[in-house]
Amino acid sequence: MRPVILALVLAAALVGLGSAGAAQADNPSGVTLEALPVPTPAPGQQSVVLGARLMDGDQPVAGMPVTFYVVTTVFGERLMKVGEALSDASGTASLLYRLTWDGDHTAVARFAGSSGLSSTETTFHFEAQGVESPYEPARFGLEPVRAWLPVAVGLLVLVVLSVLGFALITTVVGIRTAAASVPAAPPLPPWDIRVQHPSPLGRTIVVMALLLAAAAYPASRLIGASHGPSEVTLSDGSGTSNPPSPIAVVPEPLPATLISIIQTAAFDEGGQPAPGSVTIPIDVAINEGRIRILDSSRGRIVTVTKDATLATIFDGSQYGETSLKGAEAMVAVGDQLYVAMPKEGQVLILGSSGKIDGLIRSVIPSGQAPITVGGIAVMKSGEIWMSDSANHRVILLNSNGEFERIIGGGAASTSSEGFDTPGGLTIDDDGNLYVADTGNHVVKKYSPTGVFLQAIGEGSLDSPASVAVNDRGQVFVGDETAHLISVFNSAGSYIGSISETRLSDPHSLKIDGDMLYAVDRLAGLFVFQVPEADASGQ
Repeated sequence: MRPVILALVLAAALVGLGSAGAAQADNPSGVTLEALPVPTPAPGQQSVVLGARLMDGDQPVAGMPVTFYVVTTVFGERLMKVGEALSDASGTASLLYRLTWDGDHTAVARFAGSSGLSSTETTFHFEAQGVESPYEPARFGLEPVRAWLPVAVGLLVLVVLSVLGFALITTVVGIRTAAASVPAAPPLPPWDIRVQHPSPLGRTIVVMALLLAAAAYPASRLIGASHGPSEVTLSDGSGTSNPPSPIAVVPEPLPATLISIIQTAAFDEGGQPAPGSVTIPIDVAINEGRIRILDSSRGRIVTVTKDATLATIFDGSQYGETSLKGAEAMVAVGDQLYVAMPKEGQVLILGSSGKIDGLIRSVIPSGQAPITVGGIAVMKSGEIWMSDSANHRVILLNSNGEFERIIGGGAASTSSEGFDTPGGLTIDDDGNLYVADTGNHVVKKYSPTGVFLQAIGEGSLDSPASVAVNDRGQVFVGDETAHLISVFNSAGSYIGSISETRLSDPHSLKIDGDMLYAVDRLAGLFVFQVPEADASGQ
């Protein structure tokens, strides 16, 4: 009896493996994951960036681990873990994924939950072409063996089944012949009940039949998988498998010329990031006519050379306490770069060649959470504005890095003097401060002394992450959820948008003359030429 029980347990375990990974976590609160679109990989591209934004209602959740998976059909449909990344100030978590097959890919981003935050997940799809499998074995002269091995295994299975079938038929025929030659036994009394146990050979046949039946299930799954993946429906915890659509108004196209797209993520023949490649760019600054890109994942700053390649000018890992890993913002002031470091209140000042010119260690009033700098701007007087997205406030330091004032009460607020996850900052020619108030879906404008002037983009923005202003007073806002750049005139009226199909995550904007630089964390650096304003100031 024990072999039979073991066989049944084995079959049940195999069935359980086939359905693993289908359970969905409950999400009673407003915590959601919004999948970021994956730009269509170029033919032969071997890696893509997977990204998702973690939100608690309308408020981004920073510093939380998000795990990424892809649905694979090897040994049945199941989730294969790709890796884990922490969400940044805008709630975005992203990582590099090495493609392993052609065609449709189903990816899953999952947040396991924490104290006060429920678990949630989302799913999204993308296509890949010309992918070279990273698991291709080295050539050791085994190609002929690989060619006939499937046929040999099939023949071996047929031989084994034939032998088992012959043994089964012989046994049955022998039992019938023996039964026919043995005289019938006298009938037993009704109270004399005897149980006839099968012979050892019979028990062996029964156990082998059960084992073959159990093995048939995974074999059928493998055969089914060879015909291609079937449809998989995975919920994001809110009852839908698609990311929420943006709420911004329908954009009106604004004439702008796309000058170039700088691919910050370059890949070698093996599909791996090339040396010096920036897989997830965070910010950009124009320093003395040269383009600088912040690579916070590696803690360095690179420059774009004349032939559109990337060269490192500063590597913070060589300086210990000046590491830039996790840094979110930088700005150019003359021939210097001001980089907001991940340590609370610290600003690193670099020369145009990448040499350290200074380090500001300010003392800032503590908030409910560790300071998370989402943007930095420097006035002509040398005063420094920094946005603290984790504590919903904007901080002003004097030219020596000493604390001066705060706008915002330290908690999410919809008031004119409050913020909900402030992000990018910029300053116009008059010294006015512009703050991308991500959670409140507007850009707020303040005087040089911190007096509220106006809210820009009400009803026109979804998730503003960055802001830039040109010398004509036009305001450019990077809207990450709407995947476009919205534009407003000097009076704050919406005049149109810059939309590009390859623009997925416009995380940072900078203006230099009539050139607009947009950092897309998933697609690279976009350079646009902005048209001149007309007589109406548009």
